[in-house]
Amino acid sequence: MNFFEHQRQSYTNTKWLIFFFAIAVFLTILAIYLACGFCFTEYWKHQNQDPPFIWWNIKTFFIFGLPLTLIILCATFYKIFTLKKGGKAIAELLNAKKISSDSKNLNEKQFYNVVEEMAIASGVPVPEVYLLEKELGLNALAAGYDIDDAIICVTNGALDCFTREELQGVIAHEFSHVFNGDMRLNLYLIGILHGIMVVGEIGRFLMRASSGRRNSYGGMSNSKKGSSGHLFLIGLLIYLIGSIGVFFGKIIKAAVSRQREYLADASSVQFTRNPTGISNVLKKIGGQDYNSYVGNRYAEQCGHMFFAECLHPSWLQTFATHPPLAKRIKRVEPSWDGKFIPVTFQNKKMEFKIPKFTGHQQENKLKNKEMAVDKIVDLVGTMSMASLDAARSTLKMIPENLMKYVHSSKNAPLVIYAFLLEIDSLLQQKQLKILNNELKDEEFKILQKIIPFKNLFMGKNRLAIIDLLIPSLKSLEKS
Repeated sequence: MNFFEHQRQSYTNTKWLIFFFAIAVFLTILAIYLACGFCFTEYWKHQNQDPPFIWWNIKTFFIFGLPLTLIILCATFYKIFTLKKGGKAIAELLNAKKISSDSKNLNEKQFYNVVEEMAIASGVPVPEVYLLEKELGLNALAAGYDIDDAIICVTNGALDCFTREELQGVIAHEFSHVFNGDMRLNLYLIGILHGIMVVGEIGRFLMRASSGRRNSYGGMSNSKKGSSGHLFLIGLLIYLIGSIGVFFGKIIKAAVSRQREYLADASSVQFTRNPTGISNVLKKIGGQDYNSYVGNRYAEQCGHMFFAECLHPSWLQTFATHPPLAKRIKRVEPSWDGKFIPVTFQNKKMEFKIPKFTGHQQENKLKNKEMAVDKIVDLVGTMSMASLDAARSTLKMIPENLMKYVHSSKNAPLVIYAFLLEIDSLLQQKQLKILNNELKDEEFKILQKIIPFKNLFMGKNRLAIIDLLIPSLKSLEKS
């Protein structure tokens, strides 16, 4: 299954999610309708009158259910709308720090480089990279609606404790969520659960309103006291029903998420051809004091997006959005002896460099040959050791003087201009004359420094440069 088939499968999964959401909303409204009917019946009996309420009346049900449906849908779409910026919205929600390509921190630089490698290897734009600075748990996440607004985020604990090989395993896992279309599904899950949660908030509001009435009118009549009590009872029932809706919603979220995590682990091994990387990550999570826990207040909302369980273990495993660590390790390393890897924070100091090829990697180098269009389409959103080796080779051959312009949001457009210049010298001179009139003197001088690199990168290598430019171009101000 190629990238585009995964995307189509994701849209199918989204349709099923909407279907189950509709059933959940209908059952929630039906339960509230019957609960309110019970309360009204009891109220009229208390007044020694025949209850005017008929247990099932389709007209009354629609009059009652339509406003409630609109409230739930509005709350759902409002939440999804607040996340319209995709991955960036999740990063802001979690208060994550954006890692720039020219970061001086060696751990951050290594992380950014691994993300670049994997993006180039799979033929997709380089996603923006973020760091949860205050989180010591070993975790990561991918978020966004599609590959164009995707972000990859890791905790500070993960950067400090993982080796480069282990980072590759984690990032390959997160990239598989990007390729499989899981990110869009994850954002919809947040919106849907928020919509159902609003039902409980309505019940909470009614309970508070009834309590306020009792406190404000100490000498109210028995009839007023009774109506206030029934309002409280209605609010309590709506709150409980809303909570039940959230309960089952979380179970659905957890079930969907657990299956996607198994698939992502398998994809990580497939991409890197190295089960040791991902298995060691899981062992380190089990052997570290903070495990994979995230202390951010919004961690519960985004829990299903993380690499591993971000909340402390609950007595109710049904709510767990990730399979147990032991099961995940056994899937990628059947011979595991059951021992975790104890780790401590070490603030690694290393010389940052793109690794040289091993003998095994040399054998897998891509040969320069034309590929059919359908073959290229099949390779979009996929990785192999050969493509990873080719990506590292491409990064190694980019001169440092060019890379500094590629990684600069200020100069990235100049790289685009240089690469779009015509090969024909006469046409190129005309283009340069236009650019000289449009650009500032300093910018035009930088452009002239970039032009000599133009002929070094043709075809596939030029596309790799464009992919590397994406984060820098996204950082430009809208003006």
